[in-house]
Amino acid sequence: MVDEDPDPEDGDTLGINVYVSDAINGLFDWQLVSHNLDSLPPSDVVITEPTGVIAAGIITVRGTALDGSGVPLVTLTVRNLATNATQTIACPDDAPFDGVWSCVVDLSGAQPGDSYALQARAADRVGLTTDSATLVIDVRAFGDRPEVVTPLVAHFIQGARSHPVLTTAKHFPGHGDTATDSHWRCLAARP
Repeated sequence: MVDEDPDPEDGDTLGINVYVSDAINGLFDWQLVSHNLDSLPPSDVVITEPTGVIAAGIITVRGTALDGSGVPLVTLTVRNLATNATQTIACPDDAPFDGVWSCVVDLSGAQPGDSYALQARAADRVGLTTDSATLVIDVRAFGDRPEVVTPLVAHFIQGARSHPVLTTAKHFPGHGDTATDSHWRCLAARP
């Protein structure tokens, strides 16, 4: 007899109880097999490099992405903010469990002053992907991990203060979770 039972505490583990019995001996063996189920998309998907101005040419974009079942693929979207031209690059990762990824991007056609938005989207081994609809947060944020964000913010403020620039550590009033960038289009409430 086989009894399948998800773990009631976390819902992310499947336990299979195997009972072995016969008419003469009754129950004479029992085995429990426990298997973790991956029910969440990758987390901590952050672009860690480049963090600022880059030169035209071939660059390497690096970042982090974590998932218990590994992250074998990161898809990088590169958008020219002036022309809206978009390039999507598949970045397979040969070491999907190490939490880091890198991707080569050809920006040799970039002109001085061109601005680009980079967005990383990670997929784990079971096909769960991170949400890419929240473009404003992905494009304008340094990330969601304090150990990554804090030094980036400090370096940004230090660099800005070396010029006559007023700085703040928050982009007030903030956007929240929206796919529309109010710097380019008017926000609209969905019914």
